Amino acid sequence: MPRLRSHLAEQYALELTAICDHTQISFDQSRLVSEGVWFAGPGGNRLTVSEMMDLRKGIERLAESAGFPDTKQRASFDRACISYFAETLAKWVSPGEGLEDEVWMWFAINLAPDFTVWRFPNPNRSRLLGGNRNMFGRLWTRSQVFDRGLEHPSRWGVASRILEDAMVAICERPSVVRDQRLALAIGEAWLNASTKSSGDALQQATRDVLKAVVARNEVICLASVGKPELSDFLDRCFRVALADSQSKER
Repeated sequence: MPRLRSHLAEQYALELTAICDHTQISFDQSRLVSEGVWFAGPGGNRLTVSEMMDLRKGIERLAESAGFPDTKQRASFDRACISYFAETLAKWVSPGEGLEDEVWMWFAINLAPDFTVWRFPNPNRSRLLGGNRNMFGRLWTRSQVFDRGLEHPSRWGVASRILEDAMVAICERPSVVRDQRLALAIGEAWLNASTKSSGDALQQATRDVLKAVVARNEVICLASVGKPELSDFLDRCFRVALADSQSKER
């Protein structure tokens, strides 16, 4: 996959964040392989410009389905991208490349700057640069974390129902997100808890559960716990956290 060198990404990000209106940002095909764009050595995927444009067209279709350039339904773009990234983008982005910040900087700045600023008006530079807040890098992470698997009858059931705050809370904790099995199990437990509570109480309970999981994981490796036992543990954590949260509201 193409990558954008960090020092130029910083420069381009400053330029883009100075433009608050996404309608004033136009896609420039020449930027796809412009100065600062490079490819990794053997093992990476060296896309042609034609393939890059095919990739952009796929993202463009998802944006248009979410109302682009109108901004009213843009949040739905995220959920559409999750399944697209796992099912289609995987042929271009290897798991290893998906961990590279410079890959996602190229996505946000060179391939789809108009969609990035449309999705996040007045964007913070973190939406364009590396890290877990990058516009497209965060969606790739979610596509890896909340995938129930090809054989599951509702493969994207967690990704389609879990709220944004909960996804962020799970995916921005390194000790959780690096274990896909654990992160997905937390998502499943969140769905169970959401049938009993919502709003601020569930949001606070989610934060408390994640703190408990991180602490527990330091004592017992949750990756080695069987699936039924892990599910029971997480459901119990949510019950306790919700009871505590609700008692404080009284």
